[in-house]
Amino acid sequence: MWCTFPWPNPPDPAGPHNPGPATPTERDGTDQVRRSAPSTAWAGFRVRLRADPRGIGIRRIGVMAGWTVLSVIAAQAVFVVITDLASQAGPGGVSVYSNAYTLFQLPYAVIAVTIITGVLPMMSRSVANHDLPQVTADLSRSLRLSSVVLVPVAAGAGLYALGARGLRIAEFGELTAVMRARNA
Repeated sequence: MWCTFPWPNPPDPAGPHNPGPATPTERDGTDQVRRSAPSTAWAGFRVRLRADPRGIGIRRIGVMAGWTVLSVIAAQAVFVVITDLASQAGPGGVSVYSNAYTLFQLPYAVIAVTIITGVLPMMSRSVANHDLPQVTADLSRSLRLSSVVLVPVAAGAGLYALGARGLRIAEFGELTAVMRARNA
């Protein structure tokens, strides 16, 4: 299979100067590994592959991955239902929903992720010191700080949605009528 290249006329895969199946990004990645290997060896880092997976928490990772997969499946199911309802609300309904969803997720993405990223080194240090109460305190503090900032933002977004440029009450009534007709 031939990979896409960023230039308009990629070389012929059957030609004599075939650069191989790797894309430029893959070549850059392998080049980065090749260049960083001497410095990591100099720092004392040694790669030791283990054929025995015991003792590295495979079972715990599997349980966490299972919950993550279930969360993604639930989110996709909700997305399918909401997209179906939005498409029945009239032309442009899916676009309006997509834009609103992106607008409402933006504060969370910027604020909460920034706060948690800042607290993560302290939490990691506490975990390494086996100080579970400090991990709990750091997580609690970061969640409270996120809430202090995000609750007013969410309230403002809700008020904006009810304003003249957002979702009007009359239009919401029409959407409710469409949903009731669909379920009847």
